[in-house]
Amino acid sequence: MSSYNEIYKEVKDILKKLYKKDCFSMFSAKDLFYLMDEKTRGILLFSDHMYQDGHGIQMFLNNTGLNYLHDLLSEEDPAPATYFYSDCHFLAFVPRKDLLPDDIKFFKDNKIRIYEDNNLLPIRFKEGYGKTIMSKKDLSDSLNYLFYTYALISNEKEDLSLAFERDLTPIAIFDNQAMSYTCHYTGLPNLEQMPKNKKVNYNLVDDLKNKEFVDDVCYIFHSYFPVKSTNDSAYKTIVLAYYVKRKVYKMELFDCSPEKIEQSFYGFLDELIDEFGRPLTVLFNHRYLYSIANKTLKNLNIETKYAKNHGEYDKMVYELIVEHVSKFEQDFDGNFEDEEIYLDDNSDDDSYIS
Repeated sequence: MSSYNEIYKEVKDILKKLYKKDCFSMFSAKDLFYLMDEKTRGILLFSDHMYQDGHGIQMFLNNTGLNYLHDLLSEEDPAPATYFYSDCHFLAFVPRKDLLPDDIKFFKDNKIRIYEDNNLLPIRFKEGYGKTIMSKKDLSDSLNYLFYTYALISNEKEDLSLAFERDLTPIAIFDNQAMSYTCHYTGLPNLEQMPKNKKVNYNLVDDLKNKEFVDDVCYIFHSYFPVKSTNDSAYKTIVLAYYVKRKVYKMELFDCSPEKIEQSFYGFLDELIDEFGRPLTVLFNHRYLYSIANKTLKNLNIETKYAKNHGEYDKMVYELIVEHVSKFEQDFDGNFEDEEIYLDDNSDDDSYIS
């Protein structure tokens, strides 16, 4: 089994080969390589402006990453697709003068020489965690996609250039057993992939099935608390639920990793509906929260929808979160006080909800 440094060297070697093929001047960040194999799919792009003004390759190699890219490409206002939600791999060439202390530590810990220019930094951005150095698995996954890209460019360079000029996307499917691939050119397919719905939480259903319905729409917003204790820890999760007609909200901060929020979120929903009643509709701006609650809320005869943007309410909610964050940044016990808040004109207008 190859060591981290051996995989790192392979990555660097294939990047040099891509340099020799003029790939970094021929292709730009708007040229998306859609690559697949038997088990995975991902998007790769060349960029001359990335981490610390370096250049290199960016990859989106899982559903979370592809959803993030989908949001960046498809939303009129991509503001919700922030740093906290990014999920991608960077292979960035960074000048020595731009390396941060943690970057320098990576090179020293791995006994990798630091040059004046073009220091290869393997960076992973993961939703809820921010920037980290790639793990061995991350680096190995990136290497696979570099091999795919090199093979594709070696055989299809002229076709690729022509396709990108026509705003077409290469979709290449690799068969690792047969050591072959097929490629066709088309418009960019839909990248969005909703997480698999969790099973019905029947305990929660039993707790809430006798709660009265209220003629209201509830928006549930997801955000991250922008301070964390260590570079390796996760950002805490903020969840805010807002009842449109009653103009009341409940906000809570969860001190757990994003992957472990499920049970805490069920508790939040239990308290929310117990206090404010069963709304007719609940809208989520976060796919994973939606997947946790979807089947359970439908079992309570509550309509559920996923919508990345909530129009006028987004600005109001994010301002509210910022207000609380600044208040509780230094000393926070995880609980926000439920309050009534009032919007400007047309606050009761939910006619755009389809």
